[in-house]
Amino acid sequence: MNVFKTLSILLLFTACTKSPKVAITEKSTEPQYFFDFDEVIHFRIDKITETLADSMFVSRDRNNEAKRKFRILYNYESYPSRLNDSTFLKELSALYKFQQKIPSSKMVQMSNIFSERKTRSETSTTCDPKFRDVLIFKKNGSLSGVAKICFQCGKHYIIGSKRNTLMFGQNREFEELKKLLEK
Repeated sequence: MNVFKTLSILLLFTACTKSPKVAITEKSTEPQYFFDFDEVIHFRIDKITETLADSMFVSRDRNNEAKRKFRILYNYESYPSRLNDSTFLKELSALYKFQQKIPSSKMVQMSNIFSERKTRSETSTTCDPKFRDVLIFKKNGSLSGVAKICFQCGKHYIIGSKRNTLMFGQNREFEELKKLLEK
């Protein structure tokens, strides 16, 4: 039984592989930004909480409480389903201990990263995402968008945009964003 748990955890950490990204962009005359925002808050899950979540996630005995508690981290394209979900913001603050307001000097870069771009090809990944990073976009103090990001496998979940976000990440946006957040 211990061997099964160990293998499950090992697979969970190593099964995430990226396909090479070969996207060709077409220049657009005007940027088509995903969100109208003047503030961005970056949330990142800490390693201890992530390890706890992983152990509960692979456990056969995971209950509804564990599923609910970690749904931000694991749910792909389902949570939150709308911007005005106050439970999501409470759960986000409780689970993601690292919180940082992005300096206003980086807002132009953030706008450029989170903008619609035309691509000629689409790549996909073979892993289930773990959304270790969540960005909250606000305009005049009101929530205008949410971006859940998995840098490891290059997947995202974005709500609140009036633009097509499907191709986000096909033009090196993950690399640009990661570099911006690490500065």
